[in-house]
Amino acid sequence: MKKVLYLAIFISLFISCNPVRRILNTGNLRQTEFIEKIPFNFDFGVPIIKVNIGNKSYNFLFDTGAPTTLSPELARTLNLKSLQKSKNSDSQGYEKKEDVVIIPEIKIGNLIFENTGALIIDMKKTFQMACLNVDGIIGANQMSKAIWQLDYKNKIITATNNLSNFEIPKDVKTIDFLPVKIQNTPLIPVTVNSKTTYITFDTGSNGDLNLGLTGYLDAVKNLKKAESVGIGGTGVYGEGRESVTTYIKVPEMQIGTLKLINQIVPFRNGKSGNIGNGILQHYKVIIDWNMHKIYLPEVSNFDFSKLNRFGIGLKFIENKTVIASIFKNTDAEQLGMAVNDEIVEIDGRNVSNFTEADACYFTFTNIFRGKDSSKVTISKNGRKINFNLKRAILLE
Repeated sequence: MKKVLYLAIFISLFISCNPVRRILNTGNLRQTEFIEKIPFNFDFGVPIIKVNIGNKSYNFLFDTGAPTTLSPELARTLNLKSLQKSKNSDSQGYEKKEDVVIIPEIKIGNLIFENTGALIIDMKKTFQMACLNVDGIIGANQMSKAIWQLDYKNKIITATNNLSNFEIPKDVKTIDFLPVKIQNTPLIPVTVNSKTTYITFDTGSNGDLNLGLTGYLDAVKNLKKAESVGIGGTGVYGEGRESVTTYIKVPEMQIGTLKLINQIVPFRNGKSGNIGNGILQHYKVIIDWNMHKIYLPEVSNFDFSKLNRFGIGLKFIENKTVIASIFKNTDAEQLGMAVNDEIVEIDGRNVSNFTEADACYFTFTNIFRGKDSSKVTISKNGRKINFNLKRAILLE
């Protein structure tokens, strides 16, 4: 997986209006007996599939953390009329009202979804979202019409009406989920030191596991930690506000019957959290909306027991490379580097004027990958300053 350099994408989206709920939960899947395999692209750490609308092919994000969504351009092409206004909030807490429409027909492989409720959202307003180059989202309200399996290893999504079409080991890890009433997004319980909160099960996130610090303050107060300051993620409506992210070594964590031992978890200010593809890709993920159950047959071992970093995270503004976050008590902080400093050179490579394609690539690919040291040049107050950074274990 091409892992984003500390700036994760969280495309969870929640709406809060009962008339919108009725629209989003309309529609049906024409087939009643089926098993359909759909290939997906995973270059950016999120599953993107081909769908067919009006005899044309489009790229859609497959996102359990959001309702079905269309771009304004596609909505105009389809001549869809607004039926309602929806008040939405994204993963970073930004709110906006959007139009709600009904899509007469969406084909995914040979499956035909009829009269699907959807939001109209411009996901290209933020750079990270624009990099995905999608025309919409297949969301949880639409997914709930079938049972789905994500096979990350083979990059195949399978949809069926019958759970017995999947091979599920007897000792499989399971999670019982609560569907968000309006859009059917799965919320799952995470327990740390007997404290439990519910987080979003989010295939629209390229991150690992993120928890809200507010719900776990007493449970983690005596555990080993490291802190970073800056921007930690971006949502549909924009990047997060500058804040502190606390990375904590958690001795034991329970997610359904899945137990994670001695893993490092980022806790962000606030109450919300999510689990994304950074962890999910280590399993064949099966989601059954009929029984409100998730099955996780293990494919490979997930291990985030060491926080091994250079001490800075990057983002791109108008194709310029900028420091998004800095870990406290690292060389980067002690040498005087700061959030929003512009980086002009890394190990002799000019990073001050990337093409959009290059900026997108390095948004999702760690530019420091495979390096133990790096010479970073920053432009500040009209002069260039060189910093020699070393990779270090910040927490284990």
